[in-house]
Parts: sequence; structure tokens; C-alpha cells
Amino acid sequence: MQFNQLTLNNTGNIIHYYLIFLILKNAIYLSIFTIYYIGLFCDKTQKNNAFTVDCVLCLH
Repeated sequence: MQFNQLTLNNTGNIIHYYLIFLILKNAIYLSIFTIYYIGLFCDKTQKNNAFTVDCVLCLH
């Protein structure tokens, strides 16, 4: 009985950390894409759609 309870607790912890990992990963992707698209809108004249310092400077 104690083994089953321990297994359930470990599984719960793994799921808990995995959910935190997914949330953090999505937040990182979202911030990268936001910066990238803001950069595209700020610097439309640039031929290569690369993220540059000018894109960040136009936000200020």
C-alpha cells in the first residue's frame, strides 16, 4: 500500500514539473516571436527580416 502511494506521489510530481516546463517553454517562444514580429513591423525597409538593434531602438 505504501509503494502505491509513493508511486502516485512521484507521478504527480513529474506531471506537475512537466506542466511548469510547458508553460515556461511557451512563454519563451511567445516572447521571442513577439520581439521578432515587432522588429518586422518597426523595420519594414530591411531586406532580410533579421532581428536587429534598430528594431529594439524603435520601441523607445
